[in-house]
Amino acid sequence: MEKYNVDCVKENECVGCKACALICPVNAIHMKKNEEGFEYPVVSEKLCIRCGKCTVSCPALQEFEPAKNIPNNLYAARCLDKDVLLKSSSGGIFGVLAAYCIGQEGIVYGVAFSEDFHVEYTRGDTYADICRMRGSKYVDAFIPEDLIKVFLNDVSSGKKILFSGTSCQIAGMKALCRERGIDAHNVAWVDFYKCSGKVSSFLWEEQCKLYRKKGMLQEVSFRDKTNGWKTFSMYQRISGKCYHTDFLLSGWNKFLGGNFSRRKPCLNCRYSGGKSGADISIGDFWNRISLPKKWKDNKGLSVVQINTDKGAEWFHDVLDNLDYMGVQSSDNLKIHNECLVDSEGRKKFWDVFHNQGYDELCSQYARITWKEHILFGKIRPLLIKIGIR
Repeated sequence: MEKYNVDCVKENECVGCKACALICPVNAIHMKKNEEGFEYPVVSEKLCIRCGKCTVSCPALQEFEPAKNIPNNLYAARCLDKDVLLKSSSGGIFGVLAAYCIGQEGIVYGVAFSEDFHVEYTRGDTYADICRMRGSKYVDAFIPEDLIKVFLNDVSSGKKILFSGTSCQIAGMKALCRERGIDAHNVAWVDFYKCSGKVSSFLWEEQCKLYRKKGMLQEVSFRDKTNGWKTFSMYQRISGKCYHTDFLLSGWNKFLGGNFSRRKPCLNCRYSGGKSGADISIGDFWNRISLPKKWKDNKGLSVVQINTDKGAEWFHDVLDNLDYMGVQSSDNLKIHNECLVDSEGRKKFWDVFHNQGYDELCSQYARITWKEHILFGKIRPLLIKIGIR
C-alpha cells in the first residue's frame, strides 16, 4: 500500500498520539474513538492532498535509532523528601525532576485526574500542579490537541520543559517537533522503563460510576502506599470515607494485565525503556538484588535508566535530593508485556461490555479467584513481613 497518509497504519500499530492530525496542513485528519474507547485517526480523502507529512510524523512508521551507550546508566533511587516519597508510586523520581524544572521557572507536562476523574495530560508551572501529576494512572490518557499546540509554543519559547508520559506518546511528540522544525533541546523527555499499557477509558468511566453509587467521589489513587509499597492499594475517598483494596486483589489489576482491555500496540510495545528517544526512563525497582537495609522499609524504590547525555545532566542536577546507587542489571527490569493478539477473544470481551454491561464484564473477566485471595491476600503479606519477598 502506498504510504501517502496514515490510512496505511493498522489498529495494532497506531498509538493514538495525534501527531498526524496536528501535522496535516489541510486539516484532513481528525481523531475518533472506536468501539473500544481508543482514539484513531480518520482521514478525509476529499481533503487529503497526499503530501505524506502525516506518515513522516507517525511513530508507527519510523525506525528508531539505537540509544547511545551511556556508561553507568542504571540506578536504584528514591526521593529524600518523605512526604513526596509517600505520595509517589515508587521512589518519587518524577516528583524530584518536576520540582527541579519548576524551580528553574520551567514547565511540566504530565498525566493527572481531571475534576471529574478523567485521566488526561496536563500542563503545570507550579508545585501544586505537579502534585496532581504524581502517581501512576493505569488508563489511556487523553491528550487534547489544543494542549499539544500549547506545548509546541512552550518549546519554541526556550523555557526548560519536562514532558513525562508513555513512550509512544513521547515518540509522537518528538516527531511532531521535528517535522515542525522546532528545536526541542530544552525538553527533557521522561518515559516508563516498563509501561503496563493503556487500559480503555470506557472501562474507567464505568468503574467511576460504580464508585459514585456509594456517594461523591473525591479522591482516587491506583498506587496508594498507606499499607506499604509492596502491597499498594486501589484507593478511593467517597463522601469522606476511605476505601483500600490491595491492587492485586482488585478487578482493575485483571484489566491492566489482560490482553483485551489495553490498546492493541501495548501488547507488543516497541517504545518502552528509552527506545523512543526518552532521555530518562523510570519505573519500579523491586527487591531482586542486594540493597542497603535502609531501602528495605517497604516505602518505595525506583529504577532510573539514563538514555542520553541530556538525561545524565538532568539526573546530575537533582542528585542532592535523592538517595541512590548505581546498579548493573536486574531481571525485574526486563519488559515482559509481549502478548499474542487474540482477535476472537477480544471481540467477545467487547461484545460483553456493550451488550451485557460492565458488571457482567467484571464478573467474567475481573473476578478474583479463591487461589488469588490466598496467594495475594494471605501468603504474600506473610512473605513480606518475614522479609522473604
